[in-house]
Amino acid sequence: MKTMTTADFKANFSSVVDELKKGNEVAITYGRNKQPLATIIPQSKLIKPDYSIKLGDLEDAGYTYKLVDFEMTDEDLLKS
Repeated sequence: MKTMTTADFKANFSSVVDELKKGNEVAITYGRNKQPLATIIPQSKLIKPDYSIKLGDLEDAGYTYKLVDFEMTDEDLLKS
């Protein structure tokens, strides 16, 4: 992981983009003490949460599913 100050980041932005294209992370520090401010990661390393729930996952929790053929007329839709 490459580390640079905010001034270096501003002056050498194209090199940051090159590092990201290579798949490397870039850490940005701030101030005299060079405190960590942010870490930029390439899109390919981004962990996307899986929010999908399979019906079988809830089966053990006591949930039941009842599939009903639901029909609604246009008039019923307009009334609601």
